[in-house]
Amino acid sequence: MGTCKINRIDLDLCRIARAMEEIKTGVFKLKEFSGGMQCVIRNCDRIMASLAMIQINCEINDIDEMEKGNY
Repeated sequence: MGTCKINRIDLDLCRIARAMEEIKTGVFKLKEFSGGMQCVIRNCDRIMASLAMIQINCEINDIDEMEKGNY
């Protein structure tokens, strides 16, 4: 993995993007572990929608692209 630019805002966005990726991974695992429980699936979908809105509002792109400075 590369390093983010030193710019404070860029660094914060990289941290947010990494945390979002970890949350997404956790959500997928939770859905899998739930065995298809509708309440779990529904709440996981809400979490994913919230992450998508954060990504749109903060203009967070792919982590790899951010680290390369291509955003």
